[in-house]
Amino acid sequence: MGVAIPDAQGHSVAMKILLVTPACHFSRPGGAQEDMYATIALLQGLGHEVGLFTLHGPNQSEEMLETIRARHSIPVFTFVPDLSDHALWIGHVLKEPSLFDRAAYPFELMAQDSAFRDELKRWDVVFPFCSYAWPVLRAGKRVGIKTVFRSHNYEPTFFWEALEPLQKLYPLNWLRRAAKRRSERLSVKYGDVTATTRLREIAWYESLKPKTIYELTLTYLPPLVRGPRPQKTEGPLDLFYLGASYNVSFHRRGVEVLLREVMPILRREAPGAFRLHVLGGKLPEALKALCDGTSAICEDYVPDLEAFLEKMDIGVFPVLTGRSIKGKVFGSICRAFPTVIPKIGASGYPLEDGKHVLYAETGEEFANALLRLRNPELRAVLSAGAAEIAQREFSHAAVRKQMERILASVSTV
Repeated sequence: MGVAIPDAQGHSVAMKILLVTPACHFSRPGGAQEDMYATIALLQGLGHEVGLFTLHGPNQSEEMLETIRARHSIPVFTFVPDLSDHALWIGHVLKEPSLFDRAAYPFELMAQDSAFRDELKRWDVVFPFCSYAWPVLRAGKRVGIKTVFRSHNYEPTFFWEALEPLQKLYPLNWLRRAAKRRSERLSVKYGDVTATTRLREIAWYESLKPKTIYELTLTYLPPLVRGPRPQKTEGPLDLFYLGASYNVSFHRRGVEVLLREVMPILRREAPGAFRLHVLGGKLPEALKALCDGTSAICEDYVPDLEAFLEKMDIGVFPVLTGRSIKGKVFGSICRAFPTVIPKIGASGYPLEDGKHVLYAETGEEFANALLRLRNPELRAVLSAGAAEIAQREFSHAAVRKQMERILASVSTV
């Protein structure tokens, strides 16, 4: 067991920390879910007692919840919100406009539930993983416990960038965006500490005047950190693009750039030199049709990702929108792959072009960067640079230090 947070007299203080999440525990977890599970392990490693309280949802995997319970030996609670009374919801919205966001409303019902409030009193810290869970932070303040607001992304921007262009014209989506902005403000208001990812998000939250704000990167990255990779000198180079689900529009747009713009140039300029592997579920049929099975391959869901990636050579991520930290991008960097990204993909980290990554903004620039990477010496330089910055920013020691600082701060509130 790790070292718990010292109090003012230097005595070790183990805290009881209740994590609160949406109904997001699926059989195939994405980056946000992996961060939640890694956070459980990190907190336990620091000597703290952990519990999980989650909303119930129709697509949530009870088997996954049981796995979490067994793997981490923690209590797991589920709240089932009654969303059938629309008049009740409208009444709540009239009192608090942020509840127009239907993602926030179930947390308001949770916060008013007597069983949840009674359970909340047993814990020292409540630690929700999204801004629309702000009612839980308020409930924590009301029962006298400490609160940490964990943000993976600035929700209004994430929501807006995930919309298709036509959807941005709908008045209801403008109202949802405004509601999400208010949720961010309320989360900062009721959080004793705001824990968010890197510089861009920190700048956004600082404008909301939080009590205390610290960086907490994606906690599942440390086990992915590798040393420099050996580089092949013959045969086609295997490129990979990862998307948890292509229902998310900016993941889909990234694949479109690769299949419609990048691969035609590579086929013309360097026939047979590259194979693109598209990983992730729910790739639209129109995009699957562009995968010829030879130079572009739709891999769909890959059960053993690490084994598959061992056969890859280069990560390529033309995700030109989406301003939150991209776990797939930094997963590639942590694994020391030569990686090609747009500048927005750096998410505020000091990634140097030609040392840690190659930058590209258009389909043609991505193709030209990949053509340069036929040089194994350049790939070796990028792999070494990626390994170096990953060790500095995402190692176990670096992430542990971030969490220790957050908990030391909240323990003095």
